[in-house]
Parts: sequence; C-alpha cells; structure tokens
Amino acid sequence: MMENLLARGETLATEAQVKATRRTAQRMQAILRGARITLEDMQVMISGRGIIKYWLSAPEVRFLAELLK
Repeated sequence: MMENLLARGETLATEAQVKATRRTAQRMQAILRGARITLEDMQVMISGRGIIKYWLSAPEVRFLAELLK
C-alpha cells in the first residue's frame, strides 16, 4: 500500500512539474516574441537571434531567468 502511495505522489509531482515548465515556456514566449522556445527533458530551451541583447536590456527577462535557477 505504501508503494502505491509513493508511486501516486511521484506521478502527481511529475505532472505538476510538467505544467509549471509549460507555463514558464509560455510566459517566456510572450516576453520574447520572435524567439524559438522549446521544452526538452523538463528544460526550457530558448534560441533565436538577439536573445542576449534583449536579455541585457529587459529586466523582466532577467527576472524570469532568476526564477529558473
């Protein structure tokens, strides 16, 4: 019975982590228009031209980057 509870808890935690990662990717997409944002193994991958320049000039992007640490 305890094994079932642990398995269920792990499943719920994984689902919550997937949802949070997707929300983060959607927020980043809204901020970084024109950037390519993909989810890969529970990581948000950002690519595109001018990303570093935008990161340096936009405080909201730096704030999101701090949340991802």
